[in-house]
Amino acid sequence: MSVATQAAARRKRTYHTGYMLLHQAGGLPASVRAGIPRSTLCGWKTRDAGHIVGADPDHPFTPIANLALAAHSDAKLRKTLAAVWLVYRLLRATTVGLRGYNAALRERKGQVVELVRKVRPALGLTRVVRMLDISSTRFHAWADGCRDSPMGLCRRRHPGQLSAGEARAIVNAVKAPDRERWPRISVFYRMMEEGAAFMGRSTFYNYANELVPAPPRIRKERYRSGIRAERPFQILHMDLTLLRTLDHVRVYVHFIIDNFSRAILGWRAALSWKSVDTAAHIRDVCQRWGLFGKPLHLWCDGGSENKGAVTELLLEPDMEIERVVAQVDVVFSNSMVEASFKMAKYQLLFPAKPANFAAVPRILEAGVPAFNARPHGQLGASPMDVLQGKVLPDRNRFHDRIVAAARARVAVNGAAPCGRRAVPPVACGPLLIEG
Repeated sequence: MSVATQAAARRKRTYHTGYMLLHQAGGLPASVRAGIPRSTLCGWKTRDAGHIVGADPDHPFTPIANLALAAHSDAKLRKTLAAVWLVYRLLRATTVGLRGYNAALRERKGQVVELVRKVRPALGLTRVVRMLDISSTRFHAWADGCRDSPMGLCRRRHPGQLSAGEARAIVNAVKAPDRERWPRISVFYRMMEEGAAFMGRSTFYNYANELVPAPPRIRKERYRSGIRAERPFQILHMDLTLLRTLDHVRVYVHFIIDNFSRAILGWRAALSWKSVDTAAHIRDVCQRWGLFGKPLHLWCDGGSENKGAVTELLLEPDMEIERVVAQVDVVFSNSMVEASFKMAKYQLLFPAKPANFAAVPRILEAGVPAFNARPHGQLGASPMDVLQGKVLPDRNRFHDRIVAAARARVAVNGAAPCGRRAVPPVACGPLLIEG
């Protein structure tokens, strides 16, 4: 080995004073500590840095080292930093990844950039953007974004983005007066039909939403409350729905329900359905509940299954039923029976997965009585109890008992033995800075 080589091998490596101070405080990152000899680390433990010449107070490492030393020597500060770290971890676990988190950051990107610039000298860019769950590319786009690019990206460094001419073509296509109420997908294809610009659909959506905010949607006025009967068997609803079994057989399910109690008065399942089937079902319900000769309104839709034989049935002398076609004779829909179908499908039929037609009647035969017997959220009682006149529909019928129970539990809990357990203190070791 030559003399020059031996001299280079014996050459002593030097380190910034901040590394030693961090090691004394127990905050030197593991990635840095791995590249320093053990003998040097052992010597740093007891070495006094007060007389070292050349310490730079303006070096970015110095504030971190001073903070680490202060935290190491001050128990109260150490506990405070540990508590702040636990609060941060909880906030991060409960907010990062939630729907709308990224949108909230974009709306406040100016504040995000200002915050990152303030804490970057102390924590470093990589650690700060990781704590905020954003990429360094996004931060640079927000901080030093190109003003000519809608996405804030330099066109030379990111040449794959749309050109300025293509971006103007999107704006012109979306802002065209005759396309004010067009859906964006229609504008997208019309723009390409005219040859203005060509791009992927998602790219068009991203640029269009960034350059031209979508107009507010116009929604029709919703009725606060629908039609409500004053007594049982005053208004009935009937409708037909289609169900497919696992063997791909279409099954028609017909319901007749009471408006006042929301009870299902009758149901039928068949492989085909015509007006004669509807008339037979109406006759069975009237016979079961004694509705012959009683005046009532029967709500239905304008389908063919509610005409023909149904019209002939309603003209019979013992029938005092007036048919009301929803959204034709009245402005209201037949949504009450549609809600019953939704219940029957998602709570009875879909979970049971009927294999064939024979399974559908068995499911409904057991499920419909159970539905009528359980309390209904809009009634405060079961549909069958309301139908039979045992109780009146009132969602607040237990209000007095709820208030009395709230008052009673104050005295009960006040006399109960305290079950408080001592919470162990938070173990606060030395401040560690992640590598």
